[in-house]
Amino acid sequence: MSAKANLTDKPLWTLDEGLTLLRELEPILFGLGFNIALGGSLATRGTSNHDADFFITPANTPNEPEAGAHFDTHDREHYDDLEAFLHSSFGNHGTGGWNKVMRKIEGRDKNNRKIDFFVITAFQA
Repeated sequence: MSAKANLTDKPLWTLDEGLTLLRELEPILFGLGFNIALGGSLATRGTSNHDADFFITPANTPNEPEAGAHFDTHDREHYDDLEAFLHSSFGNHGTGGWNKVMRKIEGRDKNNRKIDFFVITAFQA
């Protein structure tokens, strides 16, 4: 704990707040073809003084049973729609380039708290 930290300070994010946002986003993202999971210190400690981390993966569907396994089988349009939704909902506070595995999209919630979305695009064997 840093010298500036105070035991009575409320953390920037709590697990309940992260789960509330996750539950709001899940049906929207599933409609776009994706699943969402909570990660980082919210998942491991239940609080964060920095940001909320979410991981987004392609959803498997009956029509695309391998969609979660290979980027090429999940239409690029799904990723464009996802990125447009995240930017319209949380702003464009930084977006990393696509690499072989993921893209990081940074946003802010309505209280200006930082959110990192890690969009998984493929899984390495």
